[in-house]
Amino acid sequence: MAKRRTRKQKEFAKHPVTISWKPSSSASGSEAKKTSFEPNVKRQIQKYPKPEKLKSLRTQNSDYTGKISNLASIKKDVARSLILALIILASEVVLYLLWRKT
Repeated sequence: MAKRRTRKQKEFAKHPVTISWKPSSSASGSEAKKTSFEPNVKRQIQKYPKPEKLKSLRTQNSDYTGKISNLASIKKDVARSLILALIILASEVVLYLLWRKT
């Protein structure tokens, strides 16, 4: 549910009106005024990561590369799976062609 505001809070809002209806002395008419921006919700507040966290992420990434020690067995398993898939696919094509011929 939305946050309920009182009439006073609505009248004196934190965001000022940028274009006024009052005539100004400038030749271009009513111009947008430069206002200061004050964030009023959490998503408008920018949170920057601390440099300490960035350093720890870099060290974690560099340590992760050392953990892969059995890369050869992974490649072997992938190759075996691909060969098995190709054999199954080839046998299905042969059976389809034989079935269609009759």
